[in-house]
Amino acid sequence: MLYGPEGSENEVLEGFRNMGQVLAKDRFTLKQAAMTARRSWQLTLTNDIKLNLGRGDTMKRLNRFVELYPVLQQQAQAEGKRISYVDLRYDSGASVGWIPAPVEEPNQQQTQAQVQAE
Repeated sequence: MLYGPEGSENEVLEGFRNMGQVLAKDRFTLKQAAMTARRSWQLTLTNDIKLNLGRGDTMKRLNRFVELYPVLQQQAQAEGKRISYVDLRYDSGASVGWIPAPVEEPNQQQTQAQVQAE
């Protein structure tokens, strides 16, 4: 999905393609790209992580996310949470929003086997 202010169709499509290529190199897939009226980029990946890139240096900021992701993912797994969003509008670094990791339900066959064994 692509969103943008009226008259920005070509710019949004080009941005979607370019940013999608950068992300694809590291096995991320771009699900949605939105450009606000102030020309600020907001992306959503297929894993539902939202990226706030702001107005300038979008490719530099996108590359920063790719570099940070392994560390963020490691922290998420260690602490039982998931990345909700990454705000990359800073000159260096980022702010990260977390949500609880989904609770995995036991396999129904295992549950049935346990009930039958009792």
